[in-house]
Amino acid sequence: MKRDKPWRKGDLLALPLHGFGFGFARVLDAPLFEFFDFTSLKLEHSANEISIKPVLFKIWVSKYARLEGNWRKFGHSQLGLAEYVDPKFFRKDAISGKIYEYNHATDNSKPLSLEQAKRLECAAVWDPQHVEERLTAYFQGTQSIWLR
Repeated sequence: MKRDKPWRKGDLLALPLHGFGFGFARVLDAPLFEFFDFTSLKLEHSANEISIKPVLFKIWVSKYARLEGNWRKFGHSQLGLAEYVDPKFFRKDAISGKIYEYNHATDNSKPLSLEQAKRLECAAVWDPQHVEERLTAYFQGTQSIWLR
């Protein structure tokens, strides 16, 4: 089912996770989303209950998460100051092979070591099924095929 209404900042989403019911995310500044360290077999939780859960990671997600219709909006919560801080990512130059820290808000880059880059998310846009696999792997206690 196609979702025509755009998501807005603070919308809470439930993602189907094989064997775990649902994982949960919040729209920060699309395409930036944060994903919570929490699953539930049922959608009986309030927006406030979900929004205070620990955040696992923040990444960019493709528009197909909304268009494919598997991720369901179930609530909304106001963003706090921490959610307005743009996360830093790493990127690798295709020609030189050098690794850089990337801040989307300022469009600034600075050189990083491999060890420093390992603590950041890659500057990439994730497809919804890859996010679902990553969360499922995390909750299974295994490594995602997308993080190897």
